[in-house]
Parts: sequence; C-alpha cells; structure tokens
Amino acid sequence: MTMVSNCSGTEYGGATGGAAGDQTGGEVVVRPWYDFGQNAVYRHPDPQVRALLARLATETAQNDHVGYDQNGRLSFRDCLRRVNYDPTAIKTNCETDCSACTSALIEAVGALLGIQKLYDFDSTLSTYYMDGPLQAAGFQKLTGSKYTRSGDYLLAGDISLDPGHHVNIAVTNGSKSGGGEWFAVTQTITFKSKSRVHTQPKVSSKTTYTYQPGESVTIDGLLIAEGYTWGTYLGASSGSRRYVILGSAERIEK
Repeated sequence: MTMVSNCSGTEYGGATGGAAGDQTGGEVVVRPWYDFGQNAVYRHPDPQVRALLARLATETAQNDHVGYDQNGRLSFRDCLRRVNYDPTAIKTNCETDCSACTSALIEAVGALLGIQKLYDFDSTLSTYYMDGPLQAAGFQKLTGSKYTRSGDYLLAGDISLDPGHHVNIAVTNGSKSGGGEWFAVTQTITFKSKSRVHTQPKVSSKTTYTYQPGESVTIDGLLIAEGYTWGTYLGASSGSRRYVILGSAERIEK
C-alpha cells in the first residue's frame, strides 16, 4: 500500500483554529494514498531528491510539534529553517498546511543537497499556483490516470496536486512503480564539513553491503549505486570515516 505524508485539517477538522502543534496525531500524518481529485503528479528525476523529500515528509508527519492551521501556515517553515532543516529537531509547536508544508520541504531538500532551484522554491505558494513553479524547479509533470487515480505507480517523493484543493507527498513506492527496496549500505568517503547526525530509520532488509564511492554492485537483480541515497549519517567533522547511508535499490529488468 502506498503511503503519503498528508496535511488536512486542524484538531477540529477545519482549516483554521485550534492550538499550535498536532493535538490529535492526525493533523499532519502518514496515511494510505487516497484519491482527492488530483490531476497531476510531479516527479523529480533525481532519485536522491525524491528520497530525501520522502524522508523529510515522513519525519515532519511523525513530529507532533507540527500541526495544521492555515492562519499560521508559515510557522513550520520558520521553525524548519532554525533547526537546519531537520524536522526531528523541531521542539516548538508550529503550524502548516498542505501547500506550505510541501513548499518548505522542497526548500529544505534544496538547502541540504545544495540544489539552488529547489532551495529557491517559493514557500508561500498556495496549491493554486504550484504547477508552474514545480516544473520550473525541475519536477516532471505526469498526468496519466495511472498516476492520478491510483498510488500503485507512485515513487516515494512524488508530489500529487489538485490546484486550489490539496497537495501531498508519497513516502513509499507504489507496488507497480518499479521502485526498489531500501538497503542499509556502509560506504567510505572523505568529507570536509560537519553534518548533522540522524537516527538511522528502520529498513526493509538487514543485509549490509560495502562498496567504495563511485562503485555500484548488483545483488539478486538489484542495483545499489552511489546517488540512490535516503540519508547520510556522519559522526565527525573531518577526515575519512565510515558512515551509514540508506541506498535505494533499483530493480534491473532481466
């Protein structure tokens, strides 16, 4: 079942009102895909962008300091900026809505990966005005019914949009998407600047493969290659260290 990160209403079910933060656990939540009338899906061609967007959207939904209220919709973005775009580090109750959350997370991906077009994405946009900016930022627009009437063909990180109504982010791959499983991968690199340390999330396989930067390995018909990343986990500020990265595996057609 395809899961999405979804912002849909206050603790009272409306667009405004209520206390800051997620009072019910359902204001900003990961839930099964559903048809809200979306007429397009926006997919970034870079799997690293998609994977990071899906992870940040999941972490946001799991943080009950982030709630829904259109009146305070930009306070989540402001909190996210203050914690170096780490949703898990937000400890102040704040608010967002579907478009403000999606836009703030696109900005976050741009900041963390150093992609200017994504970092510059307008975080004040409503769903009415997201179509053009999403395409200008590098997202491919998919309008086929297999993408809009079902979650089966979505990849984690895909954005579903109905202008003027709603937007959300897929956080898991659909069963027919061709997206691979996630593997824990150990890799050695040299890095120059300190990066924030994350708690490693659970993965679907306990198998660990070791490879050097630039290499790719094929295991049981799955390609694990540099660039197909879910997250980086660094523990020092300089020098060569081993670190854990969650790598996406893309299935090779036989």
